[in-house]
Amino acid sequence: MQQGSLQRQAVFKPVTGLIEQMIFSSRQSHDNLPMRVSRVLSFVLQSIGEKPVDMSMVSSLCVADRQYLMICLARLIGSEQHWLQGKCNQCNENFDVNITQSELPMQEAGADFPFTLVKVQDRTVTLRVPTGADQECIHDLDNDTALKRLLKSCIVAVEPEIPLDDFIDSLNDTSLKSIDAALDEVSPSISTVIATTCPECQSSQTLNFDPYHIIQYNAGSLYQEVHRIAAHYHWGENEILNLPKERRQLYLRLIDSSLGMHG
Repeated sequence: MQQGSLQRQAVFKPVTGLIEQMIFSSRQSHDNLPMRVSRVLSFVLQSIGEKPVDMSMVSSLCVADRQYLMICLARLIGSEQHWLQGKCNQCNENFDVNITQSELPMQEAGADFPFTLVKVQDRTVTLRVPTGADQECIHDLDNDTALKRLLKSCIVAVEPEIPLDDFIDSLNDTSLKSIDAALDEVSPSISTVIATTCPECQSSQTLNFDPYHIIQYNAGSLYQEVHRIAAHYHWGENEILNLPKERRQLYLRLIDSSLGMHG
């Protein structure tokens, strides 16, 4: 979702060392995670639909869209494969699971996305699905305050009318569950819970997949590659970092070949 409209095409900039360096440097930021995600996406995306990308646009995307784009970025920089680590809740053995990121189950947006209606306490409530901007605002708040702030942002209208604060204060657990279910039904989603079995005792296990794992990107190998190319060709750091990743890898293979290394 882009600012209330449904778009199905996003274009990434060519992946260069500068992009990898920016993702790595975001780890040192004091911003909360949703804000870091917004900064990364605004840097690596060229366009969504027909429009160029900026911070406001990526903040307006719904949560699942942001998760999907971060997974696509991880695939562009790394690979389709991603390892998850777990500990068996039966035999306590550690184990690893390899997942293919493009095969994660996804749910399409509902017909009225990004809005939905729900009946709550004899009132009709119009809701908007949460966005990155909502996440940015509530991330550092305590649970109760965050919930009220999120509801104030995502409740578009209440009929018959009532002051919004009064309506929110009147909501009980059943009403909140109804609102949550209505948003879940209309929102796109990506499965982040992976069902698997322990390889030792064969018991059923679940592991959590972090769609933002690329934020933890370690640029150590990037700087090693820059060092090797600089030492061989005597190019400057910016020249090398501006190379698309595929071109950088090509030069590294040529260096290995010139040194008699094969693999």
